Amino acid sequence: MSKLTFADMQNPLFLHPSDGSSSIQIEKLHGPEDYRSWRRQMEIILTSKRKLGFATATVTRSTEDATLGDQWDSCNNMVIAWIHTNLSPSIKKSVLFFTTAREVWKHLETRFALSNGSRKYKLNKDSYGLKQNSTSVYDYFPTLNVIWEEMDSMNMLPIITTVSDEVKRNLEEVEKRKGESKLFQFLNGLDEVYVPMRSQLLMMNLLPSVETASSVIQQEELQRQLLSNPRHDMEMSAMFSRGQTGGDRVVVCKECGGKVHLSDKCWYVVGFPNGHPNHGRILMKPGSMNQSWSIWNKNNPGNKPKPAGNVAGSASNAVVFSPQQLEQLMQLLPSLSKQPSKASKTDDKLDSHFSGMMSYHNALNNDLGWIIDSGASDHMTPHFQKLIMPTLVTNLTPNIKLPTGDTVAITHM
Repeated sequence: MSKLTFADMQNPLFLHPSDGSSSIQIEKLHGPEDYRSWRRQMEIILTSKRKLGFATATVTRSTEDATLGDQWDSCNNMVIAWIHTNLSPSIKKSVLFFTTAREVWKHLETRFALSNGSRKYKLNKDSYGLKQNSTSVYDYFPTLNVIWEEMDSMNMLPIITTVSDEVKRNLEEVEKRKGESKLFQFLNGLDEVYVPMRSQLLMMNLLPSVETASSVIQQEELQRQLLSNPRHDMEMSAMFSRGQTGGDRVVVCKECGGKVHLSDKCWYVVGFPNGHPNHGRILMKPGSMNQSWSIWNKNNPGNKPKPAGNVAGSASNAVVFSPQQLEQLMQLLPSLSKQPSKASKTDDKLDSHFSGMMSYHNALNNDLGWIIDSGASDHMTPHFQKLIMPTLVTNLTPNIKLPTGDTVAITHM
């Protein structure tokens, strides 16, 4: 058996061992609307395999050499199989019994090829009527370019054998006019958001090509997408949170309710660092006041917090002073300004006036009177039932001095 040469592989009757009925796969033909693009794709692929001559009848069957005749039959049937593979089922049934690739090719052209006038009219109408309609420029421009390419294939100019300088200038001017027409069609179909860019392109002394204009608009579109995307900062924050916690779970401190730290590192537990305004101070944990109210309401379901009233310039649930209390305050102010130094008589008067004064906005009204949270770190009450989880205290030396001058012992804490 002789070895195949390069000349043998260039012969149209040569079939490669890898060639089969499914070697060519393109978009299937469905009707007149996609026939021209389908035919152009088939022409390119058949030419690359040196088999287009079977469809155009330029490669004929040998009647003298039986071996060459058999090879021609094999190649002819392979071309028919390639065409059948890329036809819709209904169209394939209509050409199933044709015996040569030329018959199938000619039948499809006669059936689906529209006249040049009708096709040109439709293509021109589509080119001027096509709009972007909020689609991406990456999709809008290729769709328009497909129409232009098909129009160019139908408007082929005659071939010029002798090219003079004058003919060359005329051809360059024709190409320039075609390029400007494509540019105007492309800019005309853009959305209104690109009006400023369109004006800048048209004001240039030398108009750019449609490909250059498409590239500029695509860059503008990409820039708009980046600037209008609010997810960038959110994604960076999410990445930081995942890096701190080792996953998507958000860490919440059980002491203060803060995030991104645990309770063993909470400043309300370990103390505030040096330089912090609250360094060295003991502060109530956020939410502890509300928790105290919740425990009190749970133990005393009949009591509900009520706003004490309003004072001009203060919060909506601030304490309202009675006229008698205001008068007492006005009488006290001059004595404070005249006696800045602390004296025992003034202290007694201050204790007498300010003992029991309410400083917290919410109050509970029950049978024992007003229950007020003054915001202090230590509280005293003569009513044992007001205490939460009381502990008996014995042998505690300090006593409590009342505004009346009497002293009482501390019994529970």
